[in-house]
Amino acid sequence: MREFGRKPVISSAKITGDLGHGGWAQIHEFRPTDEVKRRKRGHLFAVFSSKDAREGMDIVVAGRELLTRFHEEYFGSEEGGAFDALKSSVKKVMLEFKPLWGSVEVACVSFVDDVIYAAAAGGARVFLFRKRGFFDILNGKIKETSVASGYPRSGDVVICATGAFFKNISRDMIKNALEEEDLNRAVESISPTVRSSEDSGEISAVFVRYSEEKKQEILQKLPEEKVSVLPKVPGPGPFKFLKKIFQRLPDKRIYIKKDTVDVEDVKKRKTAVSVGVILLFLLVVSIFFGIRQKDIQSRKEIYQTRLESAEHEYEEALQIASLNPERARELFLLSREKTIDLSAEYADDPRIDELKRKIEEGVEKVLGEYRVDPDLFIDLDLWIEGFRADRIASSEEVVFILDKKGKRVGSVSVESKRTDIIAGSAQIDTPREIAAYAGRVFILQEGGVYEVGKDRKKVIEKDWGGEVLIDAYAGNLYLLDKNLSSIFRYSGSVSGFLPGQRWLALSVDVNFSEVVSFAIDGSVFTIDKTGRILKFSLGNLQTFSVSGVSPAITSADAIYTDENIEYIYILDKKGKRIVVLSKEGAYKAQYMSDGIKDAEHLFVSEKYGKILIPTGDKLLSIDLKHL
Repeated sequence: MREFGRKPVISSAKITGDLGHGGWAQIHEFRPTDEVKRRKRGHLFAVFSSKDAREGMDIVVAGRELLTRFHEEYFGSEEGGAFDALKSSVKKVMLEFKPLWGSVEVACVSFVDDVIYAAAAGGARVFLFRKRGFFDILNGKIKETSVASGYPRSGDVVICATGAFFKNISRDMIKNALEEEDLNRAVESISPTVRSSEDSGEISAVFVRYSEEKKQEILQKLPEEKVSVLPKVPGPGPFKFLKKIFQRLPDKRIYIKKDTVDVEDVKKRKTAVSVGVILLFLLVVSIFFGIRQKDIQSRKEIYQTRLESAEHEYEEALQIASLNPERARELFLLSREKTIDLSAEYADDPRIDELKRKIEEGVEKVLGEYRVDPDLFIDLDLWIEGFRADRIASSEEVVFILDKKGKRVGSVSVESKRTDIIAGSAQIDTPREIAAYAGRVFILQEGGVYEVGKDRKKVIEKDWGGEVLIDAYAGNLYLLDKNLSSIFRYSGSVSGFLPGQRWLALSVDVNFSEVVSFAIDGSVFTIDKTGRILKFSLGNLQTFSVSGVSPAITSADAIYTDENIEYIYILDKKGKRIVVLSKEGAYKAQYMSDGIKDAEHLFVSEKYGKILIPTGDKLLSIDLKHL
């Protein structure tokens, strides 16, 4: 037994900041499985960050492009040495992405056998910790790419990090942390300081320890074997026929005419020819299988990278779901998309099956997607034969239902399900729309607006020419005139309602011709059939944009909100869903069901945790789960 060399052993630990604090940072590690590529390019660690990455771009897509571009540049070709390849890769990434991102930091190290190569740019840095001493290897300048190489010693720790890391973490803190033999524990002791930093989103760092493991070789004397006259041929398989050929070669002397030929010479010639054929055959087979194996290994590397990326995005999405819901949904959707693609290509991989299962379980928590089966709240036909819900309005947790064809209005209490008839055909002639406030019910008819109930009373004389929508708020009635693209307010008074006044400011220029519904909570929200939402406050158009909804809203049938609820609810019959938004437009949740496609309108009671949707002769309910 003798010692003949040492084998490098690489261990690492990583840390990234809190994405909720702005900026973007990422860590990339890759060790090729292909022996040639690993010998050429080594074991790579790289950190990236940008403090401006969220401004005007899709950060997930852009970040993925940056990592992919760097990986392709460094590992895509085996030409040249690792030193030049690393320098070239960093330069190209900085040249291509810095103009788009505004700022980019890159620092990377690659361990190729017993040599370390390093590069840094944009402010990122590379440090060496050796025997409790710090050595500044590279300090990446903003406009230049710095490179270095050298021979590490066993026990060295290389720290590759963004500028924000060294700004917030002192050398003494790092030294104390590295007293731990376990790098993961060392990183854990630093993590609280990283997470609490103001520029935490820009922080990423990787600690890499280089050590050497002694390799030993056992030399044993192999027993001598006699060499057979016939060459060794593999056993069963494609070579079996060759074995049979050798078995048929003669062992006796051969006589031709009167001359004799030595059998040993014949055997040697035949053996040489046979061996040549076998070697040629083996060469062709080895080339074929070598090419095939290289292709398999290349595909496996790409596959492993994609799967690890999907797993990382899923785990990160779960971790930040409560801190940064929008970013969590982006990561989750990316992970789900990658997993679906991988599943189609590699159907029998248990790791993919496990990730698919986890993603299905995380849909509600991260995406806020609830697949529901609506419950029957009231069977309207059993209540009143032939009753059909065409329009609904609400007041004080009571839903008022208009049956246009039957010319009648009924009410249902959300709390008790108590039903009542409010008005019939004696009070209703040509119903179009319904509104309610403080228990009072108003019907928009051909000749104007009528209050119905105990008595029928005309409260607004018709002064419009085309199609209008009606709603009530704070004792006033609001009419949205689609032809005039305006909103008129009829203020309530002791004797009834005052003449209508244009509520929109004269400077507001909008088009209401495609509006299908509007709702009031103090502000007015309108929605058209394409799903476009406009918000008005004090008669003026406000900035309002919808974000985070996937798939995007491209059709809509109704909008609901009021002063007593926290969210906006959108009925999308074509998409078979109800989308929930904050009143600033941020996505919160969506409820999906085939039963939604038949809904006529919707009402929401967050107090009792229900969405009510009329579907012909039935009033269905969906329990709220996002609150």
